[in-house]
This record gives sequence, structure tokens and C-alpha cells, in this order.
Amino acid sequence: MDVVDIHPANNENTERCRECGGSCCKGNPGACLPSDFGEPFDPILLRNALCSGRYCLDWWEGDIEGLPSPRDRHWYVRPTYQGSEGKTLCGGWGGRCTFLTDAGCSLTFDRRPWGCRFLVPSKNDDEDCVMEDPSDKEFSVRAWNAVDIEGFVESEGIRFYPT
Repeated sequence: MDVVDIHPANNENTERCRECGGSCCKGNPGACLPSDFGEPFDPILLRNALCSGRYCLDWWEGDIEGLPSPRDRHWYVRPTYQGSEGKTLCGGWGGRCTFLTDAGCSLTFDRRPWGCRFLVPSKNDDEDCVMEDPSDKEFSVRAWNAVDIEGFVESEGIRFYPT
């Protein structure tokens, strides 16, 4: 895996996001990297985030080239959708980020997930917001591959499959 600067310059454009209404944040929360939970990765920070009910595990279905595939899911972490707070598992596509408020993101730029920090706001309504490279959840899945999330969640007593 290529080394990526996980601390991009602050590219926040609150005026532009306010104009567009936060459609990216309303569409899907940005993916996290393990380094979003400490450098080096601190499993206690991940535990606290999952137990807060505002972060969840999502998954990539299917094979990813170069990764072992003992099952059809590859895990990654992201903020949960509004209305799904408290669920350890929250799969799907499309939902308003739990940190999005009427005033914008409730997290400071440096506390946002990797996928949010790398999102570059569009310049006008005719363009979409874009991700700086690397640009997708596959990168997040690859980073989380080194962390046994399923084993960690079960060892911490966090309900992996909520009832």
C-alpha cells in the first residue's frame, strides 16, 4: 500500500458547503482510517468511538485484490447515520452523517474522519465534490485489514450484532 499523507491541508470551505446544503454529508459519512484513532492506532480510542454510538462498522462486500477473503465482508469504520446511533453495525449506502448539524459539521477539521478531510468541496453547483487521492472506501478497507476489528469488538464485549 502506498504511503499517504493522512493530514492534508485544511481544505474546508464552509461558505460553499452552506450554499450546497452539505449534500456530501447528507449522502454518506466519510470513511475512517485506523490513524483517526491515534498514531499509532489506539484500540481504546476505537472502543470509545464505537461505544459512543456515533461510529459504526460498515463493510465492503466482495473480494478486494491482494486481500485475503475468508468471508465476503471486509470491515471499515465510519460515523453512523443519523437515526442509527448506537448500532455497532450499520451497513448500507446513503444516510445523513451523525455529525452534520444545521450549522455544518460538529467536528473540527482535524477531528473529522480521513474521508471527510480529503473531500474537496466543489467550486459551484455544476461540479461534484471530489476526493483527493486516494479516493475511495477500498483504501480504508485496506488500512483496516491489519486490525482484527471483529475479534477486537468481541473481546471488548461490544455487541457486534445488536438485538
